[in-house]
Amino acid sequence: MIIVDTNFLVYAVKYKLADELRKEHICIPLQVLKELAQLAKKDSNAKIALQIAKKFEKKKVKAKDADSAIIKLAGKEKGKGNIVATMDSEIKKKLKNLCKVMVIRGKKKIVIL
Repeated sequence: MIIVDTNFLVYAVKYKLADELRKEHICIPLQVLKELAQLAKKDSNAKIALQIAKKFEKKKVKAKDADSAIIKLAGKEKGKGNIVATMDSEIKKKLKNLCKVMVIRGKKKIVIL
């Protein structure tokens, strides 16, 4: 399962990599959907990302914000081979020992660290 972050989805749309995500089992914390909905009001890439994200499996996580929800969900699912897709360096640091991280490299490809 891949847990996605807001910024990853927006960049995936911006760099035309979003189709690669449709092949995977992806889940999205409700906090990320809420964050995307706010961004979608003023950003066209976020608007497209929101449409794509609505098709993903939604996860209800008790957390104050999207970043906390992602970290909590990754920790809860630790050891199950899950991946977090994010471009956020703070989240990447916190996930270092919890799970693998998926990022966009060179605006051309998605890689797993």
